[in-house]
Amino acid sequence: MTHPKPQDGKLGRHQSLAEQAAVELATIPHARSDWDFGDLGRLKAKTRQWLISVMSSPQAALYQVTDIQRIRDLIPLKDAYYGTSEPELLIKLARTIKPLEDSLLFSHVDRSKVGIKYAPVIEGEKAEEDDDGAVDAAFA
Repeated sequence: MTHPKPQDGKLGRHQSLAEQAAVELATIPHARSDWDFGDLGRLKAKTRQWLISVMSSPQAALYQVTDIQRIRDLIPLKDAYYGTSEPELLIKLARTIKPLEDSLLFSHVDRSKVGIKYAPVIEGEKAEEDDDGAVDAAFA
């Protein structure tokens, strides 16, 4: 059985979620130098490592100004999380942090849900570098 072709700009009811979500938007160019996170030296080592892993992840290339603001909002929460040993506070912070991280597609499951797939790195191949040739010095 064939299904009628949807009109231009309209989604067909038999398209997968990934196909329905695949909408291309114009992006606002930005440079990593615009990603000011303030004095990183004030942060706990685990928070700095978290920020380095987030900003050097493949999805960081897709982040827009609003995503960077959400990461800025997460920094003090993560720093507080890594700095406490109180179980009740840990649980409260984890419950606050989780949906924010989910919205930034931090986990493999979150990325898969929206159809983002990364090609596996073939052993021995060098990863491609940024336009400027390296991760911003603030993250080194």
